[in-house]
Amino acid sequence: MPMLAITTWPKGCQIMFMPTRKHFHASIFTTLLTCMGVSNALATSQNADLNTLRQKYQTAQSLFDQGKVEQARSLTHQLEAYPLYPYLAYRELMYTLPGLNQQAIANFQKRYPDFPLQGNLYSSWMSYLAGKGLWKNYLAAYDKERADDNLKCFRAAALYAVGDTKQADEYTQQLWLTGTSQPGSCDKAFSAWKGRGKQTTAMIQLRFAHALEKDNDGLAAYLNKLLPAGEQPRAKLLLGYYQKPETVLPVIRSLQKRPSADLAIIYAHALKRYGRSQPEVAVSLAGEKATFLYIDEANKNDAFDYYLGRIASQTPERYELFRQRYQRPYDDDDAEKVLRYWLAQPNWQEVLKLVNALPAEIQKDEVWRYWRARADLQTGQNATIANQALAALAKERSFYGYLAAQTLKQPYQLNHQPLPVSSQRQRDVMSMPAVMRAIELNILGQDWQSRREWFNALDHMTQDEKVAAARLAAQWQWHFVSIFTMAKAKYWDDTQIRFPMAYSNVFVPSAKALNLDPDWVMAISRQESAFRNDARSPVGARGLMQLMPATAQHTAKNFNLGTFAADDLYKPEVNIQLGTHYLLEVKNTFSGNRILATAAYNAGPSRVKRWLNERGHLPADVWVETIPFNETRKYVQNVLTYAVIYQKKLGIPEELIKPQERHLGPDTTVAKTPL
Repeated sequence: MPMLAITTWPKGCQIMFMPTRKHFHASIFTTLLTCMGVSNALATSQNADLNTLRQKYQTAQSLFDQGKVEQARSLTHQLEAYPLYPYLAYRELMYTLPGLNQQAIANFQKRYPDFPLQGNLYSSWMSYLAGKGLWKNYLAAYDKERADDNLKCFRAAALYAVGDTKQADEYTQQLWLTGTSQPGSCDKAFSAWKGRGKQTTAMIQLRFAHALEKDNDGLAAYLNKLLPAGEQPRAKLLLGYYQKPETVLPVIRSLQKRPSADLAIIYAHALKRYGRSQPEVAVSLAGEKATFLYIDEANKNDAFDYYLGRIASQTPERYELFRQRYQRPYDDDDAEKVLRYWLAQPNWQEVLKLVNALPAEIQKDEVWRYWRARADLQTGQNATIANQALAALAKERSFYGYLAAQTLKQPYQLNHQPLPVSSQRQRDVMSMPAVMRAIELNILGQDWQSRREWFNALDHMTQDEKVAAARLAAQWQWHFVSIFTMAKAKYWDDTQIRFPMAYSNVFVPSAKALNLDPDWVMAISRQESAFRNDARSPVGARGLMQLMPATAQHTAKNFNLGTFAADDLYKPEVNIQLGTHYLLEVKNTFSGNRILATAAYNAGPSRVKRWLNERGHLPADVWVETIPFNETRKYVQNVLTYAVIYQKKLGIPEELIKPQERHLGPDTTVAKTPL
């Protein structure tokens, strides 16, 4: 998260946030506190110099880390007016768990209700009580709203310990009947439950079925060993149905003559897996009355939706037949699958037929408004009505709105409408303890802890306060935080905050040096990371442009960019340099086509080449709409839309789809990337 920038406080109170890690000047922060109406304790005390307070805070944390609790406690008590004091109070409580009681925990929660580590303290204390066998105290303090799986397991053990066996049996059975592995804290309760004769063969079989339903082969293998020897062949049979779902079909009716709960689960799951390749057979079987014996209506509806969705993607004519046969309502997701099928043909008459058959409420969505107008124009029907529909759609700031504007050669609309934020509202937000803690943590270089405080604070804000918070974060150049905060406020029309000129001093020259469109590069980064420089995806992509270390190494080698460490990808300059070079490589792979390069940046070049070869030549809007991956389709639509917004901001001529990009086909690639 970037350092705090310079802003001016309303009514003459100037607050300076340095653009580096330099600390606030004490007198300025004192003025800030006075302007906000915060207690003057910090402003007038002899320790008002924040540099000194920060140093003491860091020293106290270090002492806690070293286990020097008494020295840390002595220093902590000098910092009660410092915004980060709750972190030290938390550390002190964590070191004194044996001496705590329920009231002490409640007092801390009451004093710091928005402190993000409240759950950690509660969980640690409850685990301590469980470890000491203080079960009555445990049950008295148990809060199901705050309990994780670990604490739930301890609760079961506590119920057995205090003699409430009836409730303990019922609660432990709930913990048992899951397809996922439970934590070790459940072992005590499971042992007691088993000792009372509750771990029956039926219970083991049922959990075995749930494990297969969750694709948890390891748990299923463990449970199989718990079964009596005479029952293990049956488990092996069920495992076979799970692994090869087609094998269940020949014996369906014989199995239905001796139904059981575990068989019903395995059968439904096997049928769903079979439906991936044979959805018409699956949906017909699902329609049989006996098929879903012991399966509730919700699961039956889920199964129908899954099968029909598969059919919609493969054979739309059959989708309509099955939808009517089983009296299923139109599903907008399935309808879009049918739309993509007919667009890929292309068959504009069927597109019109589909749109006209949809419920009126679904037809109002912009995707259907655009494609109805497009089909009308393509078939030569209702051109006047089609142009009117496009004109109305062109007023919107969206992918389909911009497609409509481009079709009619009308200006793209930005629709920038910032909400007014009062000075009082800004003061209210700035005076929130969590916001003050977020600022201090940022100054101390603890970025993710700072964001945690900020995001936790958002959960307690009104929409007006969130908008004010987003405005403050934008002023401080916390780009990702301001974007996220405005999204939490569900206000989408402040394009200055939602689409900041973040790192433009690096993006623009880097893009121009490689003859890339800077608006496109910034749009990629906005979509990839929302300009969070330390972003890391679950698979390991890093930084502003979300580069995988291996991809970055490959790019650096190909372009002779030198060596770097993986963590260097969190540095904006390094990430942008490598990201723009990789983007150039991908763009060159597709003859300079941004649309295809954008799809490849998300899904990989090989997939995009396969899609091109499978579909032949298509108009660009049709090609984007028929991208088979939902994530990639939305990704491309967002990037193209964001690029137009950044074109406006950069003063570049605005074009959603360039002339050379308007038709895509297999010949839009080259054999090898020219470097």
